[in-house]
Amino acid sequence: MAIVKLTRKKIESLPLPDLETNPRGIRYYDESLKGFGIIVYPSGRKSFFVEYGKTTRRRRMTLGQYGKLTSETARQLAKQKLADILSGTDPLDERKTKRSEQTLKEWATEYLKNVSQRKKRPEEDKRYLGWAIERWGKKALSEITAGDISKFYHEIVESGHKTAANRFHASISACLQAAWRLGSIESNPTLKVEKLPENPPRDRVMTDNELTKMLIAISELEDQHLRAAFMLLVQTGARRSEVLRARWEDFDFDTKVWRLPSTKAGRMQIIPITPSICEMLHALPRIGPYVLPGRNPEKHRHDLKRPWKRLQQETGLLDLHIHDLRRSFGLAIAREKGLHVASRLLRHTDISITAKVYAPFNVEDLRGAVEEHDAKILPFRKAGNS
Repeated sequence: MAIVKLTRKKIESLPLPDLETNPRGIRYYDESLKGFGIIVYPSGRKSFFVEYGKTTRRRRMTLGQYGKLTSETARQLAKQKLADILSGTDPLDERKTKRSEQTLKEWATEYLKNVSQRKKRPEEDKRYLGWAIERWGKKALSEITAGDISKFYHEIVESGHKTAANRFHASISACLQAAWRLGSIESNPTLKVEKLPENPPRDRVMTDNELTKMLIAISELEDQHLRAAFMLLVQTGARRSEVLRARWEDFDFDTKVWRLPSTKAGRMQIIPITPSICEMLHALPRIGPYVLPGRNPEKHRHDLKRPWKRLQQETGLLDLHIHDLRRSFGLAIAREKGLHVASRLLRHTDISITAKVYAPFNVEDLRGAVEEHDAKILPFRKAGNS
């Protein structure tokens, strides 16, 4: 047994063993820290280790390679491991346990199978958990820390994608929370990582004058199927994807309803349609199963980008997004019939979504409500003063 003082200078002066006589290398033990040592291999590689246990059952744990670890760093690490051993923890058994745990990649793959069955659109979870797998896929679940998640979260934020960072946070949090519920981890580290507030939601809606411009521009479109598509967006507040996928069989002109068999909510929903909508649709030539046929009549049109760009140019409303038509519909209904009616027509599961995103009341809207209420109270106040 060679005992030396393991300093940088001494380590670099240690001779290389002969490949034939010492193919597994020569071990050198530190003179001041019992159990701490280094192995020098014939290849020139040098690796720190710590030995512990009884003479009949000695165990050796590799700490790391010299060059990646300095002698002092390795010494401190050896002290920590030896202290753990004195407290009753065997680091080699702990390593073995971690190796037997599920990795993040294994668990996330299993979790995503359940998400695909539970959610109508699991693509967002697949995307963001894919980022996590790329980053920590080989790590055991218990090895992923709040520091890991926080560091990556802020990297995404600093790249200018705060919303994506928060979506990532939500996906990895749900994934690890499911692992916690099953007892695979003791806690969810994501809960310790605070999300940054996102930018306020878009609240662009059309004024009455802008709506008039838009209706005129739509009426001047040459393609009558496109005219009908944009009028459905304006008159019903439907989503673009719902209009693109609308089938003739979804419309019941007797009861004046439009049945949406597959929606964002994952269940059938119903939109009431007016006599003018029924008349407009009746006038359309039926080319295939879709109201808005594509080049192949058996398939629906893929998007509305080109005609929408033309409408923007015709109206001068270059800042208007196509989804703003739905928001404008929601605001108009909310003003006339209240938030509950608007929420039902927009088919939101939570009225707070309607209030926050689709019904941005301004001061004048609120002023009118206060003045109407005041008008009811004023006669009684005057009577009390007389």
